[in-house]
Amino acid sequence: MTDDISNPVDPAGSPAMPTRDATPASSAGDELPKLPVFVRDAAMTHVGDDPEVLRSIAEMFLEEGPKRLAKIGAAVQAGDAGGLESSAHSLKGSAAILGLERVRALSLALEELGESGSVAGAEARMEALSGALEDGMAALRRELKSPA
Repeated sequence: MTDDISNPVDPAGSPAMPTRDATPASSAGDELPKLPVFVRDAAMTHVGDDPEVLRSIAEMFLEEGPKRLAKIGAAVQAGDAGGLESSAHSLKGSAAILGLERVRALSLALEELGESGSVAGAEARMEALSGALEDGMAALRRELKSPA
């Protein structure tokens, strides 16, 4: 397995209904519809219903997620729309695999902003993404503690 977890593998293309951790701990991102923090069924679908694969990817994400957020922030600070698009796309893909719906949606919004050639307004979205990432990582930590 590589350390690149940016491309989801869900053939159906749509997440399952939330099974746990559906209410975010922070209010960041209130401009988006209320999305679940973590959709375990969707994550399990992405990893072929293999809890060990989910565990491995979740552990990797807990290490890499903050680094990816930092890359997004650096692109915003530099006014680098292309860097914003690329970095947000990477985080979006990882979040989609893990069923982190709020992180995925906020990353998509930042990716689209970068794709438009702008970083205007990205700071507020970054704040929302940071809160969603914190909530998502807490949900993954709980998942890792639960029996498989």
